[in-house]
Amino acid sequence: MTALGPACLIAVFFLTAFISVVTGGTSLITVPVMMHLGINPHGAVATNMLTLIFLSSGGTVPFLKGQFIPRNRLVP
Repeated sequence: MTALGPACLIAVFFLTAFISVVTGGTSLITVPVMMHLGINPHGAVATNMLTLIFLSSGGTVPFLKGQFIPRNRLVP
Protein backbone atom coordinates (compact mmCIF):
# COMPACT_ATOMS: atom_id res chain seq x y z
CA MET A 1 0.00 0.00 0.00
CA THR A 2 1.42 3.38 -0.97
CA ALA A 3 1.34 6.52 1.17
CA LEU A 4 -1.89 7.52 -0.55
CA GLY A 5 -3.64 4.36 0.73
CA PRO A 6 -3.85 5.30 4.42
CA ALA A 7 -4.91 8.84 3.52
CA CYS A 8 -7.67 7.42 1.33
CA LEU A 9 -8.83 5.11 4.14
CA ILE A 10 -8.90 7.97 6.64
CA ALA A 11 -10.98 10.05 4.24
CA VAL A 12 -13.42 7.19 3.55
CA PHE A 13 -13.85 6.37 7.25
CA PHE A 14 -14.35 10.05 8.10
CA LEU A 15 -17.03 10.50 5.44
CA THR A 16 -18.84 7.27 6.25
CA ALA A 17 -18.86 8.05 9.99
CA PHE A 18 -21.55 10.65 9.36
CA ILE A 19 -23.62 8.16 7.38
CA SER A 20 -23.24 5.33 9.88
CA VAL A 21 -24.61 7.11 12.93
CA VAL A 22 -27.73 8.21 11.05
CA THR A 23 -28.49 5.39 8.62
CA GLY A 24 -25.94 2.61 8.99
CA GLY A 25 -24.65 0.75 5.98
CA THR A 26 -21.05 1.94 5.99
CA SER A 27 -19.84 -1.64 5.59
CA LEU A 28 -21.05 -1.49 2.00
CA ILE A 29 -18.51 1.27 1.38
CA THR A 30 -15.59 0.70 3.72
CA VAL A 31 -14.98 -3.03 3.28
CA PRO A 32 -14.70 -2.90 -0.54
CA VAL A 33 -12.42 0.16 -0.32
CA MET A 34 -10.11 -1.63 2.12
CA MET A 35 -10.04 -4.74 -0.06
CA HIS A 36 -9.32 -2.62 -3.15
CA LEU A 37 -6.35 -1.06 -1.32
CA GLY A 38 -4.87 -4.50 -0.65
CA ILE A 39 -6.11 -5.44 2.82
CA ASN A 40 -7.12 -9.11 2.97
CA PRO A 41 -10.87 -9.82 3.38
CA HIS A 42 -10.58 -11.09 6.97
CA GLY A 43 -8.62 -8.02 8.04
CA ALA A 44 -11.05 -5.70 6.24
CA VAL A 45 -14.09 -7.20 7.96
CA ALA A 46 -12.37 -7.25 11.38
CA THR A 47 -11.29 -3.62 11.00
CA ASN A 48 -14.80 -2.67 9.96
CA MET A 49 -16.34 -4.41 12.98
CA LEU A 50 -13.96 -2.58 15.33
CA THR A 51 -14.86 0.70 13.64
CA LEU A 52 -18.58 -0.02 14.04
CA ILE A 53 -18.12 -0.43 17.80
CA PHE A 54 -16.66 3.07 18.07
CA LEU A 55 -19.26 4.60 15.73
CA SER A 56 -22.12 3.04 17.68
CA SER A 57 -20.65 4.24 20.96
CA GLY A 58 -20.25 7.74 19.54
CA GLY A 59 -23.87 7.78 18.44
CA THR A 60 -25.09 6.59 21.85
CA VAL A 61 -23.23 9.08 24.04
CA PRO A 62 -25.41 12.14 23.18
CA PHE A 63 -28.54 10.18 24.14
CA LEU A 64 -27.05 9.12 27.47
CA LYS A 65 -26.03 12.70 28.31
CA GLY A 66 -29.36 14.25 27.35
CA GLN A 67 -32.91 13.91 28.56
CA PHE A 68 -33.98 11.69 25.66
CA ILE A 69 -34.04 8.47 27.69
CA PRO A 70 -36.34 8.25 30.75
CA ARG A 71 -33.88 7.08 33.41
CA ASN A 72 -36.56 5.87 35.81
CA ARG A 73 -37.61 3.21 33.26
CA LEU A 74 -34.11 1.75 32.81
CA VAL A 75 -33.01 -1.46 34.46
CA PRO A 76 -30.35 -0.61 37.09
